[in-house]
Amino acid sequence: MAQTLMEAVELSIEVWSFLTETGKNKEDLPVETYDKIRFMSGRCPLCEYRLENSQGHGCGSCILRINGLFCGEQGHPFKMWKALHDAEQESDIKLKKELAGKIASRLKCWRQERTERRY
Repeated sequence: MAQTLMEAVELSIEVWSFLTETGKNKEDLPVETYDKIRFMSGRCPLCEYRLENSQGHGCGSCILRINGLFCGEQGHPFKMWKALHDAEQESDIKLKKELAGKIASRLKCWRQERTERRY
């Protein structure tokens, strides 16, 4: 469970970086990482953070809102990544890696912007 927004972001970066490198699914994460997210809402530290802090799902202010799209909307990298859950063909696995990379990149950009604002 993430106690702060930054902890939720860091855990999300850990998850999506692994998925970018491997093309695998969340349940294939290393055990110590998967155990951190397995009981979270949507197995997502950001969703869990919003729920834990009485902000509902807080999708409107979610860091993973990309090009105005929420993660469950058609065209969002997460929705497309999730649709490839059982991918076995090399081209599909490559696409999963690219989509996971977009999510990881968005999270890292947010972290960088937040860090720069502090200094």
